[in-house]
Formats: sequence, structure tokens, C-alpha cells
Amino acid sequence: KVSSNIGTAKIALMMGDEGLYSGLKEFKFGEKLGIELPGEEAGIFPSTKYWSKIKSTRVGIGHGISSTTLQVLSMMSTIANDGFQMKPFIVKQVINNKGEILIENKPELIGRPISRATALKMQYMLARVVSEVDGTGKKASVKGYNVAGKTGTAQQVKPSEEGGGYYKKRYNSSFVGFIPVENPKLCIIVMAEDPGVYTDKGQKIKYTGGTVCGPAFKEIADFSVRYLRISPEGKLVYMNRF
Repeated sequence: KVSSNIGTAKIALMMGDEGLYSGLKEFKFGEKLGIELPGEEAGIFPSTKYWSKIKSTRVGIGHGISSTTLQVLSMMSTIANDGFQMKPFIVKQVINNKGEILIENKPELIGRPISRATALKMQYMLARVVSEVDGTGKKASVKGYNVAGKTGTAQQVKPSEEGGGYYKKRYNSSFVGFIPVENPKLCIIVMAEDPGVYTDKGQKIKYTGGTVCGPAFKEIADFSVRYLRISPEGKLVYMNRF
């Protein structure tokens, strides 16, 4: 809930290089998910034979791995879906003027990287990120609903022509979460490229995922649950619109 890099790095060390690598590969990091759009990237996730002794502590906090927004959203959706990972798609059906179905996408299971018990524990912990007073995602809360999610604030990578490594004051900030926690219906990710403002002393502020993307998540989620008539319990509410 406090987005501790040190805590996450310690867990990564406990898992070991192979455990961490195989666990993330189970979520399809480093692979294309097969969405029906051109240009999908697989990301970059080198095998452990290329890892240094401290690599796992970096991977654990999101460095040393390149992922797509879709992959992160898929991981969070899997946690919300009790550990079942589904293939993403954009369009459910394409129907011609004769009523014939030309294209139809149906739910397709592509893996189960974690057990239901683990998923439920993660749902509980991710809900604390938003619900607790000191949670980094408290600005993503939606009135009347329980929300779960995670903030992200990653330094941008320097290109090789600039010497490589990471920029000190340029970030990709994000918030990814699902609503409602009790019976998830929506999973949403918001990302901002290099947000924030500079003070007179040159210090960068207001750039973290919780500060920038949390409120945007709240606005999208709040509108969506009401438009789709999703109750706080995750049930569809049927009513007439006036």
C-alpha cells in the first residue's frame, strides 16, 4: 500500500532469479498476447543467464524489464479474475447488414499463473492501496465502491546515444486497478508520459502514478460503473433511463 521498493526487492531476492523470472513469464511478460491490432509489441524480458547478481531486485521494482500497457492490464485482470488469464480482444462481433456474423471473439483462457487463493490475497492487498489513508492510490477511490489497484512511477530509459541508463527526472506514471473488488467487472489502466511540474528550485513534483493517474482512473471508473449500471456489489442493475 505504500509502494515500497525495498520491500519488493527483498521479496524478489527470496524468490530467486528463476522463481521471479518464471513467475512473470507465467503472466506472458515478454510475449505478445495476440490482440487483433497491428503493431503489438512483446516487450523485452531477457532470460536469467543475462542477469547480474542484483538484477532480481531491479526487476522486482519494474526496472530491467520492458512491458506494454496491455501486458500490465492483463496481469491485473488476471488477479481480479481469480488467477485465470484470458486472451484480450477489441471487438466482440462483426455483423453484416443481413445479420450474419462475420467475426466473433469468445472468451479464451490462455493461462492460470496464480491460484485462486493467491489471487484473493492480492485482491485484498491491492484494495488497501486505495482504501487506506496512507495508501499510494487513495486518489483513485470511487464513492460507494471498493476499488483495488496499484500505482506505478517508472524512470524513463535513456537511449544508447545518450549513454543509456535512466533519466533522473523523466517518468512514465500509471495506475491500474479494478472495480468493484467484491465482484470485479472493469479493469482500467491509465498511463501518463513524463507528467509533473518543476518548482523554482528545479525540483520535479506532482509526477507520481497515484497523484497523476489515480484521479483520472477515478473519473473513468466512476462514469463507467454508472453508465454500465454496475452496482457496488458487481451486479447489473436494470432500470429505465429518463
